[in-house]
Amino acid sequence: WCKKCMQNGWTSGNEQIDKLIQETQRKASAWSDNYLEWINYDQFSKIREIGEGAFSVVYKATWSDGRRTDDKEKRCSRTEPITVALKCIKNSQSITPYYIQNLKTYYRHFSTECPKRILNYLEFYGITQSPYT
Repeated sequence: WCKKCMQNGWTSGNEQIDKLIQETQRKASAWSDNYLEWINYDQFSKIREIGEGAFSVVYKATWSDGRRTDDKEKRCSRTEPITVALKCIKNSQSITPYYIQNLKTYYRHFSTECPKRILNYLEFYGITQSPYT
């Protein structure tokens, strides 16, 4: 368990989402491990729609904090801002246990079950909430 991985003083405003994020953080053994974090929406800029499906809209954005990384001396740091995809689930105002289970399945799939070649392209960094939903 990585004590540095636990974010303090945050809440998504939804107890189920908070528990999911905390569960992934408790399983992390290092700062740069793949675990979820709550990302405030104001950390994203240059947001533009790039696609829409039946259940979601996908946006391209710049995340100002960037991904977590360890430097050579194992100090916790972050990369420069990075380009990410934001997937906005339609009608997600009402978070149900089914919705949370889908998030868990998606996270588990992309953090542990995907072949390494796919993980080099797809990473699940965290969860945010648009102020418009």
